[in-house]
Amino acid sequence: MTLSEDLGQISKDTGLAEQDTNTLLTDEHARYDFYTKAFALAPPPDDRTLISAVLRDPDHAMGQAAAVELARQRAQQNSSYQSFVSWAASLPSIQEGSFLSRRIKEWAEFKRVIEGGHLSPDSLDGFSDWLQRKLSDEVGSPEVLAALAEFGRTKRIRNTAKQNLAKA
Repeated sequence: MTLSEDLGQISKDTGLAEQDTNTLLTDEHARYDFYTKAFALAPPPDDRTLISAVLRDPDHAMGQAAAVELARQRAQQNSSYQSFVSWAASLPSIQEGSFLSRRIKEWAEFKRVIEGGHLSPDSLDGFSDWLQRKLSDEVGSPEVLAALAEFGRTKRIRNTAKQNLAKA
């Protein structure tokens, strides 16, 4: 499908028909906003079709960024590890190693740890700064906070974990 056809189909499927297609075709910022509005309106079963269209966008960086926003939204909606992993498994094939693929894996790991999953200092090496920061900000487990306070990659992560450990 062409970009114009994808935008038309998304408009039809989500009811965002008032969008100016010419603006969407020429302005990636307007397209990003359009995609994020579509994500909010599309029920999860439609994510598969929508994410496929977004990832076909000729501006690959913007398409990836919009798809990562969908992953963030679905991570908030799917509160458990299992429900998020089930949602992610329903997505079309995503290029291994892409930013979207990595972020979906990080969201799954975040949910696993939040639900009481074990965290070893060795596993922290494989976590991005984003995931370590998110865990140090939001986890309540003294075990996880202690690991982050001692082995977190950055000073900010270690300090945040130490402060939150003192509160736990």
